Amino acid sequence: MAATGTGTWSPFVGNPGSATITTTSSPTTTITSFTIAGVYSFIWTNGACTDTATVTVTAKPNAGPDQSVTCAVLPGGSATMAATGTGTWTAQAGNPGTATITTAGSPNTTITTFSAAGTYGFVWTNGTCTDTATVTVTAKPNAGPDQSVTCVVLPGGSATMAATGTGTWTAQAGNPGSATITTAGSPTTTITTFSAAGTYGFVWTNGSCTDTATVT
Repeated sequence: MAATGTGTWSPFVGNPGSATITTTSSPTTTITSFTIAGVYSFIWTNGACTDTATVTVTAKPNAGPDQSVTCAVLPGGSATMAATGTGTWTAQAGNPGTATITTAGSPNTTITTFSAAGTYGFVWTNGTCTDTATVTVTAKPNAGPDQSVTCVVLPGGSATMAATGTGTWTAQAGNPGSATITTAGSPTTTITTFSAAGTYGFVWTNGSCTDTATVT
């Protein structure tokens, strides 16, 4: 506080919450531990004379926990935010792509249509106070188009896969026979030496997300 002279501080009856006056007789006392937001009044008293000063307290917003969107087909995906109180959502500068905030004034808005994978920040603002929650988006891998190998002398044949991005190829359980994946970490690996005719599934995996392409 910034009173002058001598006196004693006391809280005004009807304040929105409680607070601690550190040194009631100090004109420059600190007042701490406000329990809730609002406008508080504090009375500086000397004998029968008083003056009042107000303290306006705004609470730091709570943007809620960070969110994740896994295996999204981009552009796409949806996250439901979990802020509290009142405020407005905005996208943080420097996000890896764009996204749509459905209802900027809702603490529980959905955020949809992420354009790229990565970690996005969204800012929940009340007045001059902010808090940020992140949304981590992982993209569903793209195993590329299905392939065909015709007129093969078995065991034999070769298919060239056409996945995109990073991942690892594995053979799907239940395939009609065995085959050799030349370079499991290459999106465009060849798969050769099919042991039997039929439709084979090969799974392109990135983290917990997968996509499958078939070779007939």
